[in-house]
Amino acid sequence: MTRVLDILVGADVLPDPNSGAAGTVMDTSHALSMLGHSVDSFWADSLGRRVSHGNLHYILELPRAYRREVAARLALKRYDVVQLSQPYSYLAGRMVRRLSDRPLMIWRSHGLEAKVDAAMLRYAPTAPSTVRGAFRGLVGRRLHWIQREAMRCSDGAIVPCDDDKSFLVEQFGAQPDRVAVIWHGVPDTYLDAPVSTNKRRWKRILHVSQMSANKGPMVMSQVAAQVLQSSTDVTMTWLCPQSVHDTLRSALPESVRDRVELRGWVDRSSLMDMYDTHGIFLFPTLAEGAAKVVMEAMARGMCVVSSDTSGPSDYIRDGTNGCLVPVGDVSAMALSTIGLSTNAEMCSRLGNSARATAAEFSWARCARAMTEFYGHLDALKECPQA
Repeated sequence: MTRVLDILVGADVLPDPNSGAAGTVMDTSHALSMLGHSVDSFWADSLGRRVSHGNLHYILELPRAYRREVAARLALKRYDVVQLSQPYSYLAGRMVRRLSDRPLMIWRSHGLEAKVDAAMLRYAPTAPSTVRGAFRGLVGRRLHWIQREAMRCSDGAIVPCDDDKSFLVEQFGAQPDRVAVIWHGVPDTYLDAPVSTNKRRWKRILHVSQMSANKGPMVMSQVAAQVLQSSTDVTMTWLCPQSVHDTLRSALPESVRDRVELRGWVDRSSLMDMYDTHGIFLFPTLAEGAAKVVMEAMARGMCVVSSDTSGPSDYIRDGTNGCLVPVGDVSAMALSTIGLSTNAEMCSRLGNSARATAAEFSWARCARAMTEFYGHLDALKECPQA
């Protein structure tokens, strides 16, 4: 669309620029505003919450909260686009579809829960179900239904990687032309500031991740053990929630623990410093969406070794701007990392190519792709038979 748009954005998170999903929504909204569009936002504090259990909140409370907030906003102002993060927008979508002069209804996913669940069954199967397992199964099926319904009740969906689009099309029956793959951006400061040329950085490994099972924390601890046991001059920093530091430390062999620094979360500026003082970035995910930290690491000239899935498989070319290994393959990731830590020339080459790739992924590019998708969906709405 070339005209100025009024866009309503909603997300069930607090507006923290240092948080993954929240930062993504904030950066995108800012980029849309910089293109001249008018963007209003609402967040978790407007939606409210009484149910403490995460999945039950998503099933019982959040869809109604989204519908209530969108209805209140539409009563005050006409919007061209309503874009809600994650799939709990199906009740809002049903409501919007009943309006005579309705806005485009967009579901923006930061990573498909159903795809992650499928990957976990493949790569990390659990023990036979118990009563708790049966309950989780029922909850999971309901969450998957909600995702299908969100797709059905929306004009289109925005996903952060090709894997997610394929999943929606193949598993949920989504129309390919109503699903856009729009990769996340990286902050301009990450792209503008010069990167470190200190060769010692190639001996320093960095991993940044939440501790959910799909992020592969057990794979990571095994890779770290193998890499650090292979060489005494390699060190590692692991950024993760402070609450799990003791558990992680105990999972590492005693012989390498003194060369692993466990750090809690840091802000964007400090995280950029972490990227700049390390050279190799490990990302052993089992399934994800965008994997935004991977692109940030690439923007700072790091050499990334990642599982060949989700976002990284879209923009990393193995041996050209990083390294891809089979999902869950501890030995492959460890061997690749060991080889890099002993070859500064290769690390430098891959890091330079990674930075060149990241330069193509700005938030402005993300916002332009979104407005183009809005225009495409608007045309489909005018000609629904297309």
